[in-house]
Amino acid sequence: MSENQFEMLAVPAIVCRAFAAEVGLKALLLHAGGTPRGHDLHALFRQQSEEVRDSITAATALPAAAFDRELASVAHAFVEWRYVFETARAAINLNFLSNFSKAIINALPHIPTA
Repeated sequence: MSENQFEMLAVPAIVCRAFAAEVGLKALLLHAGGTPRGHDLHALFRQQSEEVRDSITAATALPAAAFDRELASVAHAFVEWRYVFETARAAINLNFLSNFSKAIINALPHIPTA
């Protein structure tokens, strides 16, 4: 397997991780009475309550400015990485995206199940 083929195996993981973050943010918004729309992770994050935003930010262990930069860099990952094969090159901070989605998962248990 060539080096490029190995790298392409990460694409489905990136798309799924970005989609999981999106769905998690939308679940939190729905629970709070919001009507989430779109795929923009940054916009969906900004619609969260301050408590939820602070919890997610803290869970990534990044200073607020660094968190905001990283979030802006992955904000459109779901759309961009679904079609990454049509571009010459792409880059993403998979570590941040992974930590961000895990932080969202940790915020979800606050939603009552019944």
